[in-house]
Amino acid sequence: MTQAPNDDVADASVTTSRLLQSLGRGEPDQRVTVSEVLSVLGDRVPLFAMLLLALPNTVPGPPIPGLSTITGLPLAIIALQLVFGRRKPWVPGWIGRRNFSRGNLAAFARAATPLLRRMESLLRPRWPNLVSGSAERAMGALCFALGAMLLPPLPFVTIIPALAIVLISLAMIARDGAAVMVAGVIGMVVLSVLSSLLFLGVDAVT
Repeated sequence: MTQAPNDDVADASVTTSRLLQSLGRGEPDQRVTVSEVLSVLGDRVPLFAMLLLALPNTVPGPPIPGLSTITGLPLAIIALQLVFGRRKPWVPGWIGRRNFSRGNLAAFARAATPLLRRMESLLRPRWPNLVSGSAERAMGALCFALGAMLLPPLPFVTIIPALAIVLISLAMIARDGAAVMVAGVIGMVVLSVLSSLLFLGVDAVT
């Protein structure tokens, strides 16, 4: 079983970018499963898991076939469980057993860190009523809907809902109620636009 790379995971004040880098430390050839990564996140699992699953869809580079579907399904499952207040979400065994090398995780962390740090520089704890209870569950419902938008493997389109999920997750992790409100509005706009485009596309085909 993989252990936390260092004390960063246990430190509640550590930033998301630093935690991501911590998860990438170790022997490059070591294989890590999805379940092992989730286990070291502890109580942070729901929000960090959604963030980690959305981020690969936002990193610049050639599109990877099926990536949005592979990440979107567990993301939607975790977001739905957040709606019901589950702090240690369950994922199907076949998803939990998916594995990747520590080296690939480290490379992903290097690519994602600049974007994360720019976002983190704008966040600070405020408006606590918007980052707990019913507000957190509402954001979980929104991320579930946005996660469902990742399931169709549409290159360059899935980056939009993925970015919205990243914004919501980062704001919730930072306990920044003002940012949660802004990210929530952005997420709803993205969901409305993509839903309308999908409806028009289906209507045109039929």
